[in-house]
Amino acid sequence: MDSWLNLARHNSLSLDLLLPEWFVYSLPNGLWAFAYALLITVIWSGSRTWLRYFWMASIPVLVLGYEVLQYAMIIPGTFCIKDIALGIAGLSLGIFAGYKLSESNKHEKVFK
Repeated sequence: MDSWLNLARHNSLSLDLLLPEWFVYSLPNGLWAFAYALLITVIWSGSRTWLRYFWMASIPVLVLGYEVLQYAMIIPGTFCIKDIALGIAGLSLGIFAGYKLSESNKHEKVFK
């Protein structure tokens, strides 16, 4: 197992030279924030229970809280303002896309 893993690591190290630093280190945070925000928004869009608000509040807490805890040196890692910027962008776009997807599905409920 180690041989293919070492080969994959060796081959992926050369990608660092081709891609910008923010693309390698900060974009995954933004994409994760987008996916999480989209998922939570779509799942809880039709609900009016307190659980909906709990899960919606968890989006910025998880996305931004991780960086804040790194800044405070409570958890290991490197604080990066680019991570926050891309996290906010992903969070915003994910919520917006989730609401748009939910709106487009409302007509289906009328015909049932």
